Amino acid sequence: MAKHFGIQLNHKTTYNSKSNDLIERFHRQLNALLRAKIKCYDCLDALPWIILKLRSVPKEYLRLSSAEQVYGLTQTLPGESVEPSTEDICHNTFIKNLREKIGSLVPKTMCNHGNHKFNIPSQDLFNAE
Repeated sequence: MAKHFGIQLNHKTTYNSKSNDLIERFHRQLNALLRAKIKCYDCLDALPWIILKLRSVPKEYLRLSSAEQVYGLTQTLPGESVEPSTEDICHNTFIKNLREKIGSLVPKTMCNHGNHKFNIPSQDLFNAE
């Protein structure tokens, strides 16, 4: 049946990663990126960014990334949509404007939920039988 449809069957063990080259390659890339990031900060915090990077990098043999295979177009990664400014910014002016803006901010008035009047029972109620 598979030959009829032009499908090539690969008989490999499911849970043995050594028999699957794609999984081995992915694990090598993941380990290399984790080792590089481990020096900077916690590995678990870096894991989502590492996986995002792995999915956005084109595969050598396909010349497509995993995201391009799934969604059909390239993924816009964080930071790609922000283009660097071409105009020269005077840092002193920027800091002055920033201080003025922050200085003009007024804190929001707080609600005092704990200022309810309450009734303290008289001492006679404590002694009542």
